[in-house]
Amino acid sequence: MIKKRKTIICIITIVLLFMGCSNPNKPFKDLSLSEKQSFVWLMAQSSTRENLKSPSSATFPRQSQATISDLGDNKFKIVSYVEATNSYGAKLKQSFEVQLSIKDEYSKENKGYAYNSTCKIN
Repeated sequence: MIKKRKTIICIITIVLLFMGCSNPNKPFKDLSLSEKQSFVWLMAQSSTRENLKSPSSATFPRQSQATISDLGDNKFKIVSYVEATNSYGAKLKQSFEVQLSIKDEYSKENKGYAYNSTCKIN
């Protein structure tokens, strides 16, 4: 019981430290490169899912397998692939390219950065 309690306290402490170390209210341009790339990768996945016949079937590779290019002025190009089920039920691997334009200010009401995206799936 004591060991379980120590584990729970340790996990809570780590989570609180992590939450305290990141400031989500700062402008996008002030984020670290890894924070920007993580955000961009998640938004690229979201944009790609919106263009699939079966979004819930989508499986993406790791972020390290994607090509994320910083085009300047908070614009990014992401190239990768997705495995998803088509309208006939077959799982296909398709390449995609997403262009993102991210607004600099953090939106408290949306709990994130606003962005515009275009997605091409081949």
